[in-house]
Amino acid sequence: MDSFPIFLPLTGSRVVVVGATPAALAKARLALKAGAQVTILAPEGEDVTWEADRAPNQPILPGHAYRPVDLEGARLAYAATGSAEMDAMVASEARRRGVLINVVDRPELCDFLTPAIVDRGAVVVAIGTGGASPVLARRVRAAIDRLLPSRLGGLATLAEGFREAVARALPDGDTRRRFWERFMDGEPARAVLAGDTPRARSLALRLLNGTREMDEDAEDPGVVHLVGAGPGDPELLTIKAQRLLQDADVIIHDDLVGEGVLDLARRDARRISVGKRAGRHSMDQGAIGTLLVREAKGGRVVVRLKGGDPAVFGRLSEEIATLDAARTPWTIVPGITAASAAAATMGIPLTDRDHAQSVTFATAHPRGDRAVNTGRDDWAALARAGGTLALYMGLGRAREAAQGLISGGLSPETPVAVAMDVGGANQRIAKGALMDLPSLVADLRDRDPKAPGLLLVGEVARAAGRIPAHRPARAAQPSWTDLSFPAPFGATDFSAGRPQGGADPFYARQG
Repeated sequence: MDSFPIFLPLTGSRVVVVGATPAALAKARLALKAGAQVTILAPEGEDVTWEADRAPNQPILPGHAYRPVDLEGARLAYAATGSAEMDAMVASEARRRGVLINVVDRPELCDFLTPAIVDRGAVVVAIGTGGASPVLARRVRAAIDRLLPSRLGGLATLAEGFREAVARALPDGDTRRRFWERFMDGEPARAVLAGDTPRARSLALRLLNGTREMDEDAEDPGVVHLVGAGPGDPELLTIKAQRLLQDADVIIHDDLVGEGVLDLARRDARRISVGKRAGRHSMDQGAIGTLLVREAKGGRVVVRLKGGDPAVFGRLSEEIATLDAARTPWTIVPGITAASAAAATMGIPLTDRDHAQSVTFATAHPRGDRAVNTGRDDWAALARAGGTLALYMGLGRAREAAQGLISGGLSPETPVAVAMDVGGANQRIAKGALMDLPSLVADLRDRDPKAPGLLLVGEVARAAGRIPAHRPARAAQPSWTDLSFPAPFGATDFSAGRPQGGADPFYARQG
C-alpha cells in the first residue's frame, strides 16, 4: 500500500478549484456533493457554464483570475487549468499556505489523490491505484457499482438510527452482535433494500424488542427470486440479476441458461439443474415448485434462473401460484427475451412505423403440449394480426406454421428469419420467404438438432442479417467476474412482504 486511504469530512469546509476545464468542474462537483463550499477560480474573462445541486451556503465564484491569496483558509485545493506551468505554481502556493493540493493528472505534484468512487450515500467505496492507472480504477469501480445495492446507504442510515437504542437494550456484546447480524442478513435489511423503510423500522423494532428468537439456530424466512437469464450472453444479463446471483444460496436453473451466466454466481452457491427443453424434462413442473418452496422454507435465498424473460413463455404463473399457496415471498427480475435478442442479432427492429406497428409473441408448445396453433382459425388469427410474429419453440412446427399462415392469408413471399442458439457461441441465422421456412429450419437443424430457436415472420425480417451475427467485435474487456460479494450485499432488491413504499410494485410481492 503506497497511499494511505482516509475519508475527510468536507461539510462546510472551503475548497478552491483553480481552472475551468472539464476536469476542474468534475472535481468541483465532487466537492459540492460532499457538502463543501466551493470556489472556482477561472482564467480572467472565461465563462464557467455548468450545473450542480448545491445549498445556498455553497458559493461558486467563477470568472476572476487566480490569485495566491484566494487559497487562504481553504482545506483542499484542486488545480486543473490546462497549463502545466500554472498548475505547478498553484501547487507551490498551496503547500506554502498549508493547503492540501491535488493537481489533476500530475501525481508527482499531489498531496492527495482523488479515488474512483462508488457512492451509496452513507456508504462510500473508494478505489485507488496510486495514480498509476485511473482507467483501471474506473473499471474496478464499475464492477463494484454493479454489485452493490442502490439503497445500501439507506441501510447504513437505518442502522445508525438504531445504534444508541441497541446499545442500551442489549448491553451484552455477543447478544448485540447477533442482533446486528440478523438486522443485516434478515428482514429489516431486505425491507430497506426493497425501498420500504417504514416496514424496515418496524421489523427492526420487533427484533430489538425480543419478539423474534435471537438464538443461533433461528432461521430467517427465505425468498425466491424468479430471474431472467437473457438469451445466454452473460453481458446481456441485467445488473440486478447479476447481484442476485452473487447473493443466492441456491440456484435452480433451466437447461437453456448458459455456463457463462452461471459463472457469475457465488462460487459456494448450490446449483440444481431442472433441465427443461421442448420434449425433454428432467423434472416436471410440480416437482420444481415443490423444490422452490422447500429451499426457501429452509431460510435460503433462492434464484430460479430462467432463459430469456421469465414472464414470456416461462411458466411463471404456475410457479407463482405454487409459491403463493405456500406463502413464500418472491420477486420477479425481467430478462431480455429471445425475440428481442434475435432481432438485435439480425440487425432488425421488431416494430417499424411503416411496416410493423405491432409484435405478436406466440408459442408452439403451451401447457400440456397442446398446440394452440394447430387449427385453421388459430393460424388465421395470427396472420390477421399483422406486424411482426415471433414464434417461440416453433422449429419443430415450421412446416405447419408456414402452411397455416399462408392458408390464413399471408403471402408465401412474406419475409421470415430463423435464429438458433441466440446469444450462444454457435448462434446462426437464416432468412428467406415464408414458403421456404421448412427448408430454412431443416438446414439449420441439420447442424445442431437440439439448439433452441425462434421464428420471426413479417416485413422487418427482410433486412435480417445486414449486421451479420459473426461480425467481429471490438477487443473483449475484462469481465471482472472474480469480484464477488457475500450476502447480504450481493443482491439489491428483496421482497419480504407486500410491495410498499419505494419497492417495485409490479415485480415484488409476498405470497
